[in-house]
Amino acid sequence: AGAALMAGASPYFAGPAVQSGWAAGAVACALLLAARRRSFDHLETP
Repeated sequence: AGAALMAGASPYFAGPAVQSGWAAGAVACALLLAARRRSFDHLETP
């Protein structure tokens, strides 16, 4: 059942368009983490 489920779902997780979507999501997460880190930096200064 698991293999059939993965075979049916593979078009949603593979392919150039989907890979670029995952890459864009990763970049967005990295930017959000950087912005969040920068916004809390002022709390650590004495």
